[in-house]
Amino acid sequence: MGTKEAGSLPPPTPRMSDSAVPSLDEALWDANPLLPEELELLASQTGIRDSEELKRHVVEIQKRAYEIHSYPCIRTFNFVRSSRIARLPGYEKALALQRSHPDTLLLDIACGFGTEIRKLVSNGFPAENIVGTDLHSEFWELGHELFKSSPKTLPAKFLAGDIFSRAFFNPDSDDSSTREGIPSTLTTLTPLKGKLTLIHAASFFHLFDEQTQLALARILTALLSPESGAMIFGVQVGRRVAGPRTRVKYSEDDTGEDLYTHSPESWRAMWEAVFAESGGAGEIEVHLKLKDEGQDTARAWSEDGADGWLIWSVTRV
Repeated sequence: MGTKEAGSLPPPTPRMSDSAVPSLDEALWDANPLLPEELELLASQTGIRDSEELKRHVVEIQKRAYEIHSYPCIRTFNFVRSSRIARLPGYEKALALQRSHPDTLLLDIACGFGTEIRKLVSNGFPAENIVGTDLHSEFWELGHELFKSSPKTLPAKFLAGDIFSRAFFNPDSDDSSTREGIPSTLTTLTPLKGKLTLIHAASFFHLFDEQTQLALARILTALLSPESGAMIFGVQVGRRVAGPRTRVKYSEDDTGEDLYTHSPESWRAMWEAVFAESGGAGEIEVHLKLKDEGQDTARAWSEDGADGWLIWSVTRV
């Protein structure tokens, strides 16, 4: 869950005062029910089949997570939704690529609780071939409690760090790993430069201004394998016409910050420029799913100045 750190990134969203923080509401669990497949994944992994007991378990984790950071996705239970990644057009492509190339490595950036990583693993993607990163390691640990897993039962590699910090990923370094797979001693993303066949970036780009999003696209392109078929895919809020927006204010003292919301056209242009400057080419697929095109968009909506979800993938050719 990817707010920025001070220095290279905008500061994390301030913790709201008690009067400004929207209170948790258990009724949202029933008002925005999980899909059957999401409930099944949660029940099968936790071993909790009783619906009320399962709700109590999730609510307890929710309360603790909300104390760490009052993200809207925690309040609305979207942090438990495992099928969001599965509805992306790039998802089936990712699974097919792994089946045809078993050594495929995937990075889930701003992975939060690791919910979507668990969805990938449940559909056959080897956990050992997945790296998740986030600023907040506490959410990853709570993910283990939420799904009653452990590093042994879910051996995906987790790294806490700031993707914009050169200490965490240095695109100019020649210190990339010559070994196949994910090194057990991995502590930064630098050794994975040019090694990742798949990168998933959901609800992350829209946290930043236009130039920072461009910088992020360059970073992910540097991490991506140069092989044809390597893909970056994800989703974030979008607009019909690209432009700046002000983030929702989280307290009376919070001035918000100027962010940028892409349109399909501006998103395509950004990636075309990034691939051109890196000496390559990419096939760019992008679609703006408007708010009224599905109930899942309404459930998750929490951003000002956006028209819907920008669903996209960028594939090396």
